[in-house]
Amino acid sequence: MKLNKYTQALAALGLISMVSVASATNYVYITGSTAFRPATYNTLNTSVFDAAPTVAAYKCSTVGSLDPHTAGYMNFSGNISGQPYIIKCAWSGSEAGIQDLTANANAGKESFMADSIAAGNFTTTPATTDSHTVDLALADTDQSVALEQSPVLNAYEVGIVPFVYVKNAQVPTGGSGAPADWSRLTNVTDPALRVALTGGTPLALFTGNPADTKYVYIAGRDNLSGTFVNTMLDTQFGLVNDPTQIEITSTAGVATQSAPLSGKGKGVEGQNSGGTLATSMTITGSATAADTIAGGTGWYAIAYLGLYDADVALGIQGVPVAPAGEAVQLTYNGVAETPQNIENGTYSFWGNEWLFESAHNLSSAGATLFNILKGPDGTTSSVGIKGNLDGNHELSLTSMVAVKQTSAADATHN
Repeated sequence: MKLNKYTQALAALGLISMVSVASATNYVYITGSTAFRPATYNTLNTSVFDAAPTVAAYKCSTVGSLDPHTAGYMNFSGNISGQPYIIKCAWSGSEAGIQDLTANANAGKESFMADSIAAGNFTTTPATTDSHTVDLALADTDQSVALEQSPVLNAYEVGIVPFVYVKNAQVPTGGSGAPADWSRLTNVTDPALRVALTGGTPLALFTGNPADTKYVYIAGRDNLSGTFVNTMLDTQFGLVNDPTQIEITSTAGVATQSAPLSGKGKGVEGQNSGGTLATSMTITGSATAADTIAGGTGWYAIAYLGLYDADVALGIQGVPVAPAGEAVQLTYNGVAETPQNIENGTYSFWGNEWLFESAHNLSSAGATLFNILKGPDGTTSSVGIKGNLDGNHELSLTSMVAVKQTSAADATHN
């Protein structure tokens, strides 16, 4: 690093060292979308640093084996263009990320991992944390539908994030004897979901069979989640009225209902983690458990999830809890979720993924990383996040025939 005359004089006096000047570490703090964190992990782990970085990933789920892509906290350490960087990620949810970036210098902080945390992949919460303002955030929606719309943030679209609906498990993994009425629940529609979001509905509204009298409830996220926002917009339930959602817990290994968790946003209750919600959908036994809301015996739940969290609920890569069953994916308005159905617009439950910069607290290192992650202008770039999408859990903008002009818009064709 070239030193000016003043710095050289200080170095000669021993007041600073050449090493300390040359090796000052650049820090970048990232938060936001839990649904898109695996793509961000892949990008930071393979495409940003000069060589493979040192990585600490904490609060990983055990999806088959320990999976750092799902970590709630991530630290990446290494050189970028010869300069030392530590990039810290704490995935708080899309809306929470936008709130952090629009907040002034006295707010908008998240708890990141401290520098001293050991490298490796762990299921534990990091022992020490670093409270800091945020430079960048990923969000599953644009700012026009966010809780905080001012000041307007600099943003760049980097991909498409799909979502799915699943019903809660009823038999242990690999078991048999699923209830007949539960087996008839194969599809959800916007009108039936809007009713269920008000506090539940008889199963018959989904199946068309009047004998299906058990109640179906929505197990969902709090309103700091981009998955939540996309659900409320896509079903046309809207963001003005608060939904009534349940949380699934376990008593003696059997699914039970309890009051949902409170979000730190503007009052909507729900899970603050997609992984926790997905895991709760694997708890069996609700078909014969007490319905503490509508009364009687037996109830079912439907959850909305990003695809990585859905993998946990569906047992695609192994189920992380016991006793556990496998949730079952549902079609939406009669259409199955596939990359092709999203690309052509027949399956509409997906969002545009955005990379945002802070309006108040952006560091120069944060601005540098923003440009690296977004890649060159244009949607054909294979650089940055756009070059690290797997074509299933995240889709490329270039693959899309259908588009949503805003997060609140219906899909149309180009």
